Amino acid sequence: QPNKTHTNLYMDVVNFQKCGKENSDMSVEIELEDALVNSICDDEVIKIVKEASLLTSERIKCVEFDEEHEAVLEDEEKQEWKILFSKLDEVDKSRHGVVSIKSLMKIINQLEDKNNVFHIGHQTDKKIQREELEEQFSALDENKDGYISLDELYEYLKRKKRVNYLRSVSKEARMMEYIKVVAMAKTIKKWPPPMFILLISFLQLVFFILHQVQISQEQFETTDENLIFDRDKRSELWRYLTYSLIHRDYEHFLSNLVLQLIVGLILEMVHGAPRISCIYMVGVLGGSLASVCFDPEYNLWGASGGVYSLIAAHLSTLILNWKEDSAIIINRSRQSKTPHAVDGKLFRILQLVAVLLFGILDTSYAVYRRYSGQYSSVSYVAHIVGSLVGLMVGLIVLKDRKEEPWEKHIKAVSWTLLCSMFGSFILWNLIM
Repeated sequence: QPNKTHTNLYMDVVNFQKCGKENSDMSVEIELEDALVNSICDDEVIKIVKEASLLTSERIKCVEFDEEHEAVLEDEEKQEWKILFSKLDEVDKSRHGVVSIKSLMKIINQLEDKNNVFHIGHQTDKKIQREELEEQFSALDENKDGYISLDELYEYLKRKKRVNYLRSVSKEARMMEYIKVVAMAKTIKKWPPPMFILLISFLQLVFFILHQVQISQEQFETTDENLIFDRDKRSELWRYLTYSLIHRDYEHFLSNLVLQLIVGLILEMVHGAPRISCIYMVGVLGGSLASVCFDPEYNLWGASGGVYSLIAAHLSTLILNWKEDSAIIINRSRQSKTPHAVDGKLFRILQLVAVLLFGILDTSYAVYRRYSGQYSSVSYVAHIVGSLVGLMVGLIVLKDRKEEPWEKHIKAVSWTLLCSMFGSFILWNLIM
C-alpha cells in the first residue's frame, strides 16, 4: 500500500515470486502493482523492483505519471484509441459521438453465444462473465447516462494505465480487447445498397436480352459487334472495357451473373462501391490487354476478367484482415437498431477454403480442356490475369482495418508488380 516501507515492499516482491510459482495468486500481484504505482517516483522503489527481477526497466518506462500519480496518455496512444472509438461509433449509430453500453453488451453476447452454429471459440484469450463485463463498462460511464464518450474512455485509460492493466491476464485488459474486437470487426452494411454490382449485372442482362432478340429477328449485324474486344479494332478504345457487358449464350451468361452476384455483393457491402468498381474494371482491362499478348487469335467477350478479379479480391481481404475478421457486424437498415453480430472465425475459414478450392478446380479444368484437344472459346488468359490483377489491386485498395508493417511491404510489392505488368501489356498492345 502507499504507506508501506521499502523493506515491506521488497518482501512483497519476494512473496509474489513464490506465490506466482506455487499458487499463481494474482491478488498478490495486483496489490503489489498498486503499491508500485503509488510509489513509482521513488528511485529506491524502482531499484528494489529491478533487483527482485519482477519488472524490467523497459516495462517501468512504458508508463509515465504526473504529479498526482495519474498515468499520462501519449499523443500516439490517444490517436490510436480515437480511431478505435470512431470505428466503434460507426457500429453503434444510435447517438453520434457516444457508444451505447447496452448495444455494446448485446453485440458481445451475440459474438460469445455458444448456441450459434458458427461459434467456434472466444473472441479473447479468456471470456469475462457478463456481470463482470457490465461492471467494467459501467466504470467507463462517469456520468451514468448509459453511454461511453471518448473523453470518458481517455479518463478510464489514465486511471487504469498501471502495471496490472498492461498485463494480458488483467480483467481490464480483456475488456479493452473486447472493445478492440467490436471496433475492428468486419462490418457488413445493408445501406446504401451495393449499387455497382447490381448496376453492372443489370446492364449485362439488358445487352444479353437485346442480343437474343436481334438473333431471333435474324439481324445481320447485332449491337454487341460494336462492343466486343476485337484485336483488329484496338483503336476503338472502349472495347477494352465494354466486352465485359456482352454474353452470347445462356450458360456463359448465367454462370458469370450468378458468380458475380455471389462474390461481388458481399465484397461491396463491406468495402464500398468505389473500391470494388476499381478492382472489377482493372481486372476487365487486364484481361483484354493480356489476350492480345497471349491469346490473340480469338475475340473477347464476357465478364470473366472482372468476376475472377473479385474472387481473388476475397483472398486479398483475408490476407489483410484475417485477425480482425474474427467478428462480423451486420448493420441494420434502421440505424437506431442494434446491429447483428456473429462469430466470424468459421466464416473466414470457409471463405478461404472456397476461394482456394474454386481456383484449383477451375485451373485443373482449364488444363484438361487445353491438353485433351477439346475445342473451347473460353479465354483462360483473361481468367488468370483477372485473378492476378484482383489479388494485387485488392491488396492495394481494399480496407485494411489494422495495417501491420509487413502489410505495407506486401502493398509496395503489389504496386511494383502491377505497374510492371500493365506497362508490359500496354507496350505490347501498342507495337503489335
